[in-house]
Formats: sequence, C-alpha cells, structure tokens
Amino acid sequence: MQRIVRHMRFLASASAVVAVATAFLGVGVAGASAASYKGTIKVGIVGDITGDLSVASVMQGALAYFDSVNAQGGVDGYKIVPKEYDTQSSPTTAVQAFRSAIAGKPDIILGGSFVAASGLPTLAKSGIPTVGDGTAPGWTGHKTLFPVLGDEATHISNVLFTVDKKYGGADKVALLGSDLYTADLKNLADHAKAAGVTLAMQDLTLPLVPTSAQLLTAAEQVKSSGAQGVVAIGVENLDELQIDLNQLGAKVSVVTTDLVAAPTKTQDGLIYSDPWADVYTTKDPGVTAFKAAMTKYGYGKLLATSAYAPLRYAQAALVVTALQAAGPPFSHTAVVKALSKVKNFTADGILPAVSFPSFQTVGDHCQTVLKLVNAKWISDTNGIDPFLCGGPSLPDAA
Repeated sequence: MQRIVRHMRFLASASAVVAVATAFLGVGVAGASAASYKGTIKVGIVGDITGDLSVASVMQGALAYFDSVNAQGGVDGYKIVPKEYDTQSSPTTAVQAFRSAIAGKPDIILGGSFVAASGLPTLAKSGIPTVGDGTAPGWTGHKTLFPVLGDEATHISNVLFTVDKKYGGADKVALLGSDLYTADLKNLADHAKAAGVTLAMQDLTLPLVPTSAQLLTAAEQVKSSGAQGVVAIGVENLDELQIDLNQLGAKVSVVTTDLVAAPTKTQDGLIYSDPWADVYTTKDPGVTAFKAAMTKYGYGKLLATSAYAPLRYAQAALVVTALQAAGPPFSHTAVVKALSKVKNFTADGILPAVSFPSFQTVGDHCQTVLKLVNAKWISDTNGIDPFLCGGPSLPDAA
C-alpha cells in the first residue's frame, strides 16, 4: 500500500549505549546454553499481526533478531522472551492490544502498528519503555516512547523530490495526491525549490485508489506537462502509473514506497524509496546480518515480499541495545535512561542515524533508493550508509 512520507494514511551507535552486534555475535554472555540462563526478559510486541495491515507489520523481523541474541546467551545471560499482541489492524482493537501488553508487565515493548495511535496515550501513561516505528500519530512527545523513524506520521520532508532529481534525473516533477492530504501536498509543493526541482504540474484530486482509467489520464497529463518525474502522497498503484507512462513513451520515473515483489520490465523506471535499508542493499552489514538471521530462524520466505521486516529487525536491535546498556534487573527507569542517551544508532546501517530526544520531536528526512532496471531492483544508495537525505522534516500543514 502507498506509504509516501507518513506510510499509512489512516486517520545509533550510542556513546552511553553498547553498539549493536552484527551477524550472530549477539550481546551479553556468548556461548551460554539455555540451561545456564540467569533469568528472562519479557518483551511485549504489539503489531498488526492479522488484518489488512499485516503485510506491513512483519514482526518476524524482530523475532529473528531476538532469536539470534538468545542463541548467543541472551542479554547479560538473560533470555529474551517475546510475546505478541495483535491489533487485528483495527484502531479499536489496538487499544486492547496495548492494554493486554501492559498487563503482561513486560520489561520493554516493541510497537509496530499503523493503527497504534488509539492506544498510545494508554501506553505512555504506563511508563513502560517502548521502541516504536513512528508511522502512526502519537509516538512522539512522550518520555518513554522512542520511535526509530521519528515523528514521521505528522511531519513531511522534501526528500522524495531530492530522490527523483538525483536518481530519476528529474528537474521537473509532477506532484500527485488525493484531496485527503491537500494541505500537506501544498506544504510539500512550497519546498520543491529547496530540493532543486520545479513543479511541472499538480493534481491533488486523485482518489486514494485510482481506477485504471484515472491512472491513464494522469499519465497523459504528466507526459503533456513535460515532467520528468512523479512524486505522490496518498495515491496507490503507482507501479501501474509507471506502466502507463512507459507505454506512452514518456521518460518519467515514478517514486513509490511500495516495493513490488515480482516486477516486470513494463514497470522499468520505477523508483522505490523508504527510510530504512532494503534487502537489495548488498553492501550494508546490517542488512547482511538481517538476511542471515531471517534465513537461519525460519523466516527466509519473507525476504522477497516483506519490505518492513528490516525495520522490525532494527527496532529489535535498539531494544537489545537499551537492555544491554541498562543491565539487570532491566528496570523501566534504567531502560528509559539508556534509550534517552542513544545517539546516531543505525542498526549497522539499516536505519538513518537515530538520536534521542530529537527523534521524539521531528521526523526523519533520509531515504534509501532502488530503481527498477530490466525487471530487477538495483540499489542506487548501496553501501554502509545507504541513504540520501533531503531538507528538514517539516510539521504537517494544518
């Protein structure tokens, strides 16, 4: 589903923190057997395990990281015991999921739900340290909630213009969107110049899910405008728009945040961009460790279809890093203090540099980039730090 800038549209290495171990080095007491664990660490996992949004939850990424840590003795000899709580992709059920997680008295919570907003006030009141993703409103502004993507749900950056300019060769860009986000789109349009692009056209009247006829009309308008690239907010099926543009003979690259799992040559030119590294980033040590863990612990089949799994893996890495820094008995106060001191955490390159408390007040403005060439995804930002950064993350327009 289309997640430009805020993902879902519904409603570091650290100086005081131990660095995340790569591959299967784990943290804590290496080589400890299950029989020698000193105790357990309870981790509540709240996500969209079932329902329409389950494709973007993919908590198996987090489970793979915890499995790798436990295989090496856990955290200071304590075994991580995760327990999942399902929002069922419903804001109503999300409240109950968080309440159930809180009632389980975990040492820490990992949250990855697009409908989390309804349950976050309750979570914040509980005082339980939580590593979230930031894709729903409400993760920020609380001392105990730490979103790895910052306040992405309520901030917007011009970075997608920067992506289209640098990797799509677009000096002139068409800005498309739905009337659900007119204010945000106008806000974004005002900052096109700072990204070095001009807007060849704007159509802010498309529905969230356009018909094939509407997408073809949009493609014809884009071609006529002379635009060399397309950036959209709140519009799905952008891969179909790329197909239409290709068939019209337009040399235009469309930026999407939907990773097409089985692309074809008809979609060539499509650019995928997200604020975390993807499985095609071959030179990223964090991604290499992620893929190895997913395969080793039985989740390998998800690698080709679950773009969100690396994000969940990175969240789990931050959870473990904070637990290691806090140390036994892993009190809420100690874990919150450890998270508060995190600076430039990247999960070995899976995330742009995450620092708190800044990520509790502003959104991220860096993206990884893939381009579809001959039906294959090629990483344009391949490397240890696989991100392109744009202008600052700006508050949503009123």
